[in-house]
Amino acid sequence: MEGWKEAVLWEKARLFMQRALEEDREGPLFPFWAALSLELLARSTLARVHPVLLADPREPENILAVFGYRTSDRAISSIPAKALFSRCAVVVPNFTTDDAKFCQRIASLRNDELHSGNPVFADYPTGQWLGDYYRVCDLLLTYLDKSLEDLLGDAGEANAAEELVKATQAKIEKTVKDSIVAKRREFEQIGDVERDERLALVTDERLSAYEKRVSCPSCESPCILSGDVVSVSGPRTVEDGTEREVVILPTKLTCHVCELQLNGLPHLYAAHRDLAGQFTDTIFESPEDFYGLDIGPQYDYEEEYDNE
Repeated sequence: MEGWKEAVLWEKARLFMQRALEEDREGPLFPFWAALSLELLARSTLARVHPVLLADPREPENILAVFGYRTSDRAISSIPAKALFSRCAVVVPNFTTDDAKFCQRIASLRNDELHSGNPVFADYPTGQWLGDYYRVCDLLLTYLDKSLEDLLGDAGEANAAEELVKATQAKIEKTVKDSIVAKRREFEQIGDVERDERLALVTDERLSAYEKRVSCPSCESPCILSGDVVSVSGPRTVEDGTEREVVILPTKLTCHVCELQLNGLPHLYAAHRDLAGQFTDTIFESPEDFYGLDIGPQYDYEEEYDNE
């Protein structure tokens, strides 16, 4: 499985990026080659953990082949782009499910370009995607102990990419700040009775898994911060079951008082750096859940004695 090794995939990602940079930035081939490079960069990232993460698990032979065991001459299948980027969201720090969805959208456009007559990249200006593209590339590159300059092969190109990432973040910050100010103004216009009712509902609201309460950056009321699982600890025995510590990367803030909603880690970071910090949740499991037991229906004595 030479073609699934980290170094081989990395070199091909660099090659395709060089081909992209040779094209007109406003033409269709620039995003096309960039899309191919992104997928190979992601595959190289997973291969750093182990190439088996690239194997399509629907056929056991794919997994066996990674370890050098072949049972037929059939071609070995790797995971599709959707699974690829979803796995990156699990493996790569700060690479969120929103980042995975962004990458998948680019991969879907590439598929449409390859498998249809639609000229999907003919009108795809860089202002719509390139800033986020370089941002997610930088996340993958950091995991590989590499930089944008390593990928782009030129200090000038790398500096331009970094500036574009900063500009993208600055645009996000402006959007977020404007939303915070707008929601604060709306909140200030709410009557005292309605405001108290909303606060009462929030106070009584129960948290779901992977959520915690924080102060809303707009109205300062309690709001909910939720996110993606980064890691899960081993079980710890407690009374009536076990507990696990789950590390969460925040990706969404929802305030039911002023109705502010922020989606995505960059938006949370723009609102306040503390909102973008990882946090820990404790998950309780009963013995039945932990061991996967099905103890069957309980005998309902009350129902029996109610029979006439």
